Amino acid sequence: MSIGPKRREAPTEPLKRAVGLCVRAIAGHADLEVGFAAGAPEYSTGHVQLPEPSRVPSQREIAVIRGWADSFALTAGCHDVRVHNKLAPSAGPARLVFEAAERARVEALGANRMPGMARNLTARIEDQYAHGRFAQVKTRADAPLEDAVALLIRERLTGMPPPDSAKALVDVWRPSIEQRGAKLLKRLDSLAEDQESFGRLMRDLLRAFGSVPLALAAYNAGPDRVRSCGCVPAIPETQSYVADILGLLHGAGDPSGDGAGALEVRLVR
Repeated sequence: MSIGPKRREAPTEPLKRAVGLCVRAIAGHADLEVGFAAGAPEYSTGHVQLPEPSRVPSQREIAVIRGWADSFALTAGCHDVRVHNKLAPSAGPARLVFEAAERARVEALGANRMPGMARNLTARIEDQYAHGRFAQVKTRADAPLEDAVALLIRERLTGMPPPDSAKALVDVWRPSIEQRGAKLLKRLDSLAEDQESFGRLMRDLLRAFGSVPLALAAYNAGPDRVRSCGCVPAIPETQSYVADILGLLHGAGDPSGDGAGALEVRLVR
């Protein structure tokens, strides 16, 4: 009985095998499923989906794929879902910020330990902002808060500045974040290895911002006006600003800030 010619392996299969082995080794889970497909990279418990490489990937493309692989592997190995769910706000902008901060924490752990991983993660972040939409932003309404917080935490934990394509995004938020949470931010370095302590610190940082709509109103109209009424002032520009940025952050609620529907940071104990 004759046997046909052996089917040739696709050129990217060795890369995929190598990446898969690295993901499982970093995560410490030999049974972690690693797949490649078109579309957005995804991580869920027990499964990692990475971008499908082109037939002859460039060095930059390989670095971006490895960056996603390292990020997900670190999440699998250094992130406790039960701790996260216990501490994270239930929904809205506060949860987006909390989750972005946790991603920055786990990525910083790997970046600080392994220079090669730091380069891969940097390639991933640079690719994330390569669209250029945030390169020239000048107002907070155009700058997602969760992105700014994540990049500031990355900078503080690793010493690596935001990519040029996201520097303006960070700069419009930096003064407010550092002014309101300066003492808390200084403690990040000592807590990065401890997810629960880090998460509690992030809750304190969110508490420093208080009600999200009121905090946004204070940035726009000034804290004295907000403090005097305990609400979003009846200033068209301010109310429009609060509504716009809550929409950008996928939030919802009464922009007046004083009704039952007001969006507030909910801290879970």
